[in-house]
Amino acid sequence: FPRFKGPDGTVALDANEAMIQKGPYYGADLSAQGGTPRSTYFASTAISKETGSIQPNDQLKGSLRLNLMFVPNDKWTVDARSTYTRDRINEIQAGNNWTALLGNALNGDPRTATKTRPFGEAWVPIKDIKTMTTQSDVDRWTGALTMTNFIVPSLNHRFTVGVDAVNDHKSRFFPYAGNFGPAGVTNGQANLGTRNYKTYTLDYLAQWTQKLPFGIVSNLSAGGQGFWDIESLLTGVGNSFAG
Repeated sequence: FPRFKGPDGTVALDANEAMIQKGPYYGADLSAQGGTPRSTYFASTAISKETGSIQPNDQLKGSLRLNLMFVPNDKWTVDARSTYTRDRINEIQAGNNWTALLGNALNGDPRTATKTRPFGEAWVPIKDIKTMTTQSDVDRWTGALTMTNFIVPSLNHRFTVGVDAVNDHKSRFFPYAGNFGPAGVTNGQANLGTRNYKTYTLDYLAQWTQKLPFGIVSNLSAGGQGFWDIESLLTGVGNSFAG
């Protein structure tokens, strides 16, 4: 590739060398646990960031977790669990399309390389593709509270209520100042897709254990479950953005 020069004297770049960079990874974890004879707890948190070798392209993840267990007396136990996670990805512009980052670089003609198109890009310049943002941002929270009552040693019942909530956001942004004409975008564009999903759960279980003659043990269980799901979807496209 160094032997190829474009019409303005620009030396063509080799995508296999110019596009590959160092992709660092960072991560940290922290946890704690303890309790008393009638209570225990466990808490943890984690965060990490990973950068791809072809940039811009990275992933940032984080999580929090808390579990609590409490025994107020010999008849009752209370158990609470909660977890929150978030995952944000700045995706590489890829795929078989006009704005594929590596695709434009590899498919370029080095004999037509110019200062603004050093790979000889036939469609969208690499410098403009790198100004685009395609992001996936998802967070999820799950929690549950369980209470168990031991009426007598052979009879107990348990009640659980839980929530699972997911927020999923996907977006793509074409800046106003980019040459995205081959992709059908002339004055900037913003695309947004959002999905919100929640599930509420109720669970009840009663158990009776009875010892029968000849060492036989009989178990009888009865209970029920209830669910309530809520989901909303939203998509939008905005053109001619000056941002």
